[in-house]
Amino acid sequence: MADLTRHFGIDTRICINKWDLNEHLSSEIEAQALQRGLRLAGKVRYDRAVTKAQMHAQAVVEHGGGAADDVRDLWRNLRDIGDGNGIGL
Repeated sequence: MADLTRHFGIDTRICINKWDLNEHLSSEIEAQALQRGLRLAGKVRYDRAVTKAQMHAQAVVEHGGGAADDVRDLWRNLRDIGDGNGIGL
């Protein structure tokens, strides 16, 4: 996917999901992404509230704390990137 977005000149960011389950692997993913010229948009921790939200047909951001905060931060980061280069997220 990164090769395809690079081909079309699309600014690409990554998000590491459940980063806290294996911090070493998360660090490796981030390092490899940086080597490929990809930047980190955010990380979302493992949170049982995600499963609870799914079971109740809700978005995780409808719950407080944990992964909900991480997702809000991720979207805020992407919005700020969009505001800076005209993407308009």
